Amino acid sequence: MLVWLKGHLSPQKLQEAILSSNEYKKRIVDWLESIIMNEFPVVSDSHENDPCRSMRIRSTSQGVPHPGTLRGPSLSMLQNVSEEPFWIAYHEYIIQLLHEYNWHVHNATCWKNLKSNQEKIAKNCRMRMDGTLYKETIIDSTTGAIQLRRLHPAIASYNDVATFLMKCNLNIQFIGSGDAAKAYMYYITDYITKPTL
Repeated sequence: MLVWLKGHLSPQKLQEAILSSNEYKKRIVDWLESIIMNEFPVVSDSHENDPCRSMRIRSTSQGVPHPGTLRGPSLSMLQNVSEEPFWIAYHEYIIQLLHEYNWHVHNATCWKNLKSNQEKIAKNCRMRMDGTLYKETIIDSTTGAIQLRRLHPAIASYNDVATFLMKCNLNIQFIGSGDAAKAYMYYITDYITKPTL
């Protein structure tokens, strides 16, 4: 799914705005981090030590129904009380969905474009899931390229609302440069013209 923001700056003007204004840079980073996540949602203060964040937990190994087959929490559960129980249930449900859909595990698809002399290691993953963590979003001061904050080595970029509603693997990317847009269009064209489709 491609979402185009009407009235958004062109890639060149976006780069110029980011590089010329710290205020604009901060606003774009805050906005991107609010819609594209690369880590589990926070449910409690002790989330760093939560084992569900260090190892993948599948519904099949727990003997429970797949979360994608279950209805997520609803605001109707509030019944005139605070919203806190809903948001806790919402984030816990997102965590279950991420374990099923967005936890990247290297497989043959990751290496299908490697040359014979290239190793099948994380840094060569074609999905760019090499396990590198970024404590904060970085914007290259020369090119304006954006590397989003990544606090989990295996969780593919997602949007919590889209994941909640669609219950499937979503890899959300910000296309902020002309090169990225061309690469995205090539990927889509290549994908939809597969002989198997």
